[in-house]
Formats: sequence, structure tokens, C-alpha cells
Amino acid sequence: MIPRNLLFTIFAFLLMGIYTDIQTQFQPLLTDSIQYMHNNTLLNHYGIQPDKFSLSIIQSVTVFIGFSAFVPAIFLVLPLSDKYGRKLLTVYMRSFAGLSGSLFCLGAYYLSASELFMCSEFMLTIQIPIRSFVTVVFISECSPDEYRGATSTATVVLDIFGQLLMYFISSPKIFGSHEMWFVFPTITGVLTIAAFLMTVRIPESPKWLVKMERYSEAREAIKFYHGDNCDTRAVMDSMIKEAHIITKENRISVRELFKNPTMREAFFIVFSLNTLHYLSPISVEKFYTMQIFTSMGFSLDFALTFNFIITLIFIPSRFAGTYIVDKFGRRVVLYLSGTILIMKTWSMLIAVYLNYELTNSGSFVKILFLFGYSLSELFQGIGGISLSSVLLNELFPQSAKITVVQITTLPLLFSSTLPVLFYPMLNASWPPAYYIPFVFLQPAIILYLLRTMPETKSKSVYEIIDSLDRQNNEKSFLLKKRSFTTSYNTRKYATIKKPRAVTLDHLMWNQ
Repeated sequence: MIPRNLLFTIFAFLLMGIYTDIQTQFQPLLTDSIQYMHNNTLLNHYGIQPDKFSLSIIQSVTVFIGFSAFVPAIFLVLPLSDKYGRKLLTVYMRSFAGLSGSLFCLGAYYLSASELFMCSEFMLTIQIPIRSFVTVVFISECSPDEYRGATSTATVVLDIFGQLLMYFISSPKIFGSHEMWFVFPTITGVLTIAAFLMTVRIPESPKWLVKMERYSEAREAIKFYHGDNCDTRAVMDSMIKEAHIITKENRISVRELFKNPTMREAFFIVFSLNTLHYLSPISVEKFYTMQIFTSMGFSLDFALTFNFIITLIFIPSRFAGTYIVDKFGRRVVLYLSGTILIMKTWSMLIAVYLNYELTNSGSFVKILFLFGYSLSELFQGIGGISLSSVLLNELFPQSAKITVVQITTLPLLFSSTLPVLFYPMLNASWPPAYYIPFVFLQPAIILYLLRTMPETKSKSVYEIIDSLDRQNNEKSFLLKKRSFTTSYNTRKYATIKKPRAVTLDHLMWNQ
């Protein structure tokens, strides 16, 4: 049974996830209200008559400002968690960004100022790396080994409640109109304050405290998160071993990470899992939900209703995903999620191709499209997205986690931004072109992961890293032995006295 205080902590972070999800859905779902605000901004602030070109410019600037926040968030904000603790970012920094983003959004509504909305998007982007990485690291470091997979995935896969709320009330007939959308930043502001009050008194991560050699505080944190009946001494011993398994430094550099064969191998595994996530159709489909549905012949109301229904239907898969990852293991989750992702990509490719090529595509194409689109929810629910976060916390020591996040996230983020930026042009010229690269990339990445990814369920991080380290040492020893044997045989062969070659001159001389 997961300890009560740990469940309370997860619930508080889920509450934080709700207001982050609501803010994330402003641009995809409140398109009419946001466009109304952009129109007023262009006309009243800059004296520009709104048209398609000017609106596309202001929309692109909004997206660019949002994405630009990832650079300071990853390179300036995330490293603070190694120096000052996980709680600084997961509680204080995230609450500040959430509340200030809500206030900026309210100001954008009352003043019809797109500039303030851009500031809100900037603060939202600051939250996303904290939520996706530091919060997951924090919960993983607070969890007992036998529950680490379920607790680490909980805040990622159970992030649907904010989406459900938005799908339900963001229709222009309810609160999605340009007169009523102030309701959403008001809700996020209230939730931010509530989540902050719930988390402000929780202890710091015990593993971080052990790394800082604050052992008395670490014991109290272990009792809080693991329960009073846990073997505190055994847990402490395991954490101390983990803290010093590869290095005693608080932070491992990129050079040190790639120099170590164990961490280098683990890096490629996590990088491949992130690649599978970022370079998938799901991110673009979430960003252009309304546009994709209308291009397939559906109305906006149908798109909102359908997204609400499939999210509701696949709620059980979210809970099943947290169970499967600990019960059956990480490799089972990889196999299931990989199969689902390949089926989804092929379904979407065929549906979009037939819809583009045929004048009257018919109901079959629409059903195939809805089937493929629905598989996104199943992929996320089964744990496909959260698997990289789980392995990040299991394959690396504390001192390497933020470094790995920095060197994996930023290149993939920029590479995944390109499809988001260029999708409208691809959709206007030949829509199937977007899905074709994924047909070849996904099977190759999944096969590589099935060959290299270790099973880590119910093991301590120290045991996992130590096992990988021993395997790499054995491989290195065998390679050196094989190299030595080959070299020795070559030298031995070179010293053998060979008989003189029988030549024509030799035969003539003997005659």
C-alpha cells in the first residue's frame, strides 16, 4: 500500500497539474476568443487593420515567445534543483509561475492585450519542464522502490482532469466566448493558491538531503514519505550508496556523463524514449486539434465533444498504466505503447491520405481517423509518455539527472517545434507528408529499445546502476580479452619459420 503522506503529496501535485493543463489548452480550444483579443490588440494598440496575414504574425509571435521560455527554463531554472533542492522548484517556483500566468491572462482579458497573454504563455512554459522532470524526480526520490514506477507515472498519466474540464466548458455556448473566458484564468489562480497551501509544509526530497549530507532531516523525510513502519536504516543505506555510486560531486558534466560507459548507454535509452514521444504525431494533433478535425469535415462542437468523450472513456487506462508499470515491468509498457503508436500512425496516414485524394471520402475514412486519433489517449494512458521519466530516475544517479534532461530535451524540443510550425503548410499542400517519416522512424526506435532497455521494476536505483556498471565492465573485459587474443595469435603466427617458397628459379638451381 502506498504510504498515506506520499498519496497526499501526489494528489497536491495532481492539483497543480490541473491548472497547468487548463492553461495549456487556452490556445488550442479558445481559438475564437484568442483571435478576438488579437483583433483588438492589432486595431487599438498598433492601428493595424486585422487580416489573415497580421493575425498569423501575432499568432506566430505568441507561439515563439512561449517556446523561447524553454531555454532559460532548462538551462537556468532546472539546475537550481541540484543546488537548492527539489522543493524550491516544484512548490515555490511552480506556484509563482502559475499564479503570475493567471494574473497576466486576466489582464489580457480585461485590457484585450495580446502582450499580456504572451507573458502568460511565457510563464506557462517555465512550468512545463518543472512539471515534466523536476516534479517527477521529486516524487520518485520520495517513493519506496516497490511503488516508484506507479508514483512516478501518476502525475504524468493522470493529467486528464484539466483537459476534461476544458473540453466540457470551453465551448462558446458555455464559457468559451470572448465575454466569458476570464473564468479559466480565475480557476487556475484559485487552484494555484490551493495547491501551494497543500505543499508548502511537505519535507524536501530525502535523496537530495542525503546527497547534501543532511542525514537527520533525511531520516525525518523518509519517515514522512515511507511511513513510520519502514526500515529507516536500510532505506538510508541504499540512498547513501546511490548518492556515491559513480561520483561524490553534486553535478556531473556532459563530458563526464559521456565518458562513463554505463551512463552513456543509459543516456541513449532515455534519449530514444524521448525521441519516440517528441517526434510523434501526438504533439501536433494536440496543438492543432480544431484545425485537424475541421479539415476532416467535422464541426468544432463535434471536436470538443469527441475529445471529451474519448478522454472520459480512457480514464481507466490511466489507472491501468500506473499498475502495469510496476506489476509487469517497464519492457511490457514499451511493447504495448510501441504497438499502439505504430497502429495510430498508420491509421492516421491512411485516413488523411484517403480524405485528401478522394472527393467524397465517406464514413469509413472518418471512422478510421477517429480510431487513430483515439489511440493517442490509449498511448498516453498506458504509460508511453511517462516511461522516459521513469527510466530517467532509475538509470542515473541524482547528480546526472538534470544534465541528462538538458542535453536530451532541448534538441528534441527544437526538432519537434519544426513540425508544429510547418504543419499548416504541409496540411495545405499534401497532408499525408507529415505522417510518412514516423512510419519509418518509430519501428526502428522501438526495436532498438527492446534490444537495449533493461527491466528495472522493484529494484533500488543503486542495484540498477550497479548491475549496468558490472555488465559494461564484463563487456569491456571480453572485448579487451578478444583483442589481446587476436594480437597474441597474430604475433605468434608472425614468428613461425615458414619454408622457402618454391619458385621457378629455385627449381632450376637444384637441377
